[in-house]
Amino acid sequence: MKLQTWFPFRIQVYVNGHEWLARQMEHEGVEYAKLDNAFLRLSDAEKAQKLADGFERVDWVHVLDRYAMRVNPLFGPETVINNPEEFRVRRRRRATSGTWMP
Repeated sequence: MKLQTWFPFRIQVYVNGHEWLARQMEHEGVEYAKLDNAFLRLSDAEKAQKLADGFERVDWVHVLDRYAMRVNPLFGPETVINNPEEFRVRRRRRATSGTWMP
């Protein structure tokens, strides 16, 4: 997370999908081996894929609004991401990557 130190104090958030998936798998009891940003082994590839598919269904606007209010006291419910369309446009620009398992 990056917070500008000048007005209007914008916040940039980078979400690592592999790290997010690793946390989800730990929560669900899926064992894995990981090296850097790649999964080398999955105990349940089908369950891991279902968890990974959930990344797109997370209400990121709501999640990121909560973080914005925590890291910048000038943000409040009326000043955080009030324009979900702007968020979606920026979200489309994200870098994507893939992991393939043999």
